[in-house]
Amino acid sequence: MITASLTLLEQHFDYLRKNLIRSDGVERAAYVLCGEAHIESEPWDGQPHRKFVSHEILSVPEEDIVSCSSTHITWTTDSLVKALKLAQNKKLTVAIFHSHPKGMAGFSAQDDANEPDLLELAQNRNGLNTQLLSVILTPDGGFIGRLWISQQICIPLRMIRIIGSSIDLHYPERGRGVSTPAFHRQALAFGEALNQDLSMLRVGVVGCGGTGSAIAMLLPKLGFRNIALFDKDIVEETNLNRLYGACQKDIGHPKVEVIARSLTELGLGMKVKCDSLISESR
Repeated sequence: MITASLTLLEQHFDYLRKNLIRSDGVERAAYVLCGEAHIESEPWDGQPHRKFVSHEILSVPEEDIVSCSSTHITWTTDSLVKALKLAQNKKLTVAIFHSHPKGMAGFSAQDDANEPDLLELAQNRNGLNTQLLSVILTPDGGFIGRLWISQQICIPLRMIRIIGSSIDLHYPERGRGVSTPAFHRQALAFGEALNQDLSMLRVGVVGCGGTGSAIAMLLPKLGFRNIALFDKDIVEETNLNRLYGACQKDIGHPKVEVIARSLTELGLGMKVKCDSLISESR
């Protein structure tokens, strides 16, 4: 099962919010050209993943808009053909963004009917392997998106991130999860959404010595659940006074394995990736 996600740069999100959510309360649209990374197998769940990142925004010209209201927008496909041509030249993927000013956080029946035809146009123009992203923006800054890989199959985006001065996450059921008892006080202070956000992130720790091992041991206590450890060194006797989680019997063993063991022994539901081995605590 393929999964997909989208990362928007903060300046692109600001442009979309300003130009697609307007005071007149009618729907607006724009194209975002996205780079794509193919992950053959996600380390933590083993699934193939498509990760898209925004590169460039192309507006839908006002003269191309046939009609628009608070519940619909229709425009000619001339601008989409131009976006597809540019995307093909730059080896990018087109994402079609449009707003739902009334706050409907879902795709309409009209969206479901129109988008397969837009994908057909895209595949006729750029080739049968062409994919198309579709994303809805609501007035509260919320997102919902999907990836069309064929006229019959679309995949919900499991995550939409906004990256800039901060990290803003959008995913299904955000804030509705229930933290384990270990994080109850943190939820009281910062809300359930924070614990859920941290559990959704993937964190890499490069270098597992005195500093790296200390950071790695603190991450699960904050609520992170997916950690990758990178270090080719083994534990030496001179490491024992600095390497968190290591003891005398660990001398000669890879540092990443020692730290992975200590993380899973915390019993906080960690998934640790190191040297192509996933250690998981239940």
